[in-house]
Amino acid sequence: NQSISGEDVELLAQFTGKLDKVLHNKRVSYLRKKNQKETKEVSFEANASYLEGVSCRIEVSVEECVEEKLMLEETDKHLQNLPVREYAVITCLYINEMSVKETAKELGIKPNTVSTHKKMQLHGFAKRWRTSNMGMFKNILVRAHHGDKEAVDKLYEQYKPLLRKYSFVNGVFDEDLHHILVIAFLEMIRTFKV
Repeated sequence: NQSISGEDVELLAQFTGKLDKVLHNKRVSYLRKKNQKETKEVSFEANASYLEGVSCRIEVSVEECVEEKLMLEETDKHLQNLPVREYAVITCLYINEMSVKETAKELGIKPNTVSTHKKMQLHGFAKRWRTSNMGMFKNILVRAHHGDKEAVDKLYEQYKPLLRKYSFVNGVFDEDLHHILVIAFLEMIRTFKV
């Protein structure tokens, strides 16, 4: 494991905090524009009689299905290294999107126990992530800032979960939004003062 210097930790916190704000704002802006466009295009009230006779079929693209399956498989690899009870808790909370109360009921344990497992896993994940990925954060960020493709790729892999998190709308991955966020991420690398 690489050691984390104080400067790296501070720089990481600054970069991540700013990136989180930028991605949040881009997502909000995108959703507002999308909502305005949809309300301008269709008025359900005005077309109610027509819409009653129309049945719609929602289709998910093959790419989205494959991408979701790969993401779940990758996540499952990491989950399988957990003790059985922690695996069950994390699966219920994050894969099955159950509440703490629902998870406790499903597993026959107390809600406080579920919360404890959740906190332990999140803390452990954050610690493992920092120690395995940071060490040379400033160096990587400076290289990426100057156009080093390998450094940009490394930062992208590191921040991919955050980019994906903001790319979901109502539980569905929005590819257009994801592209906007990746562009904002790359712009942030280019403009962030190290």
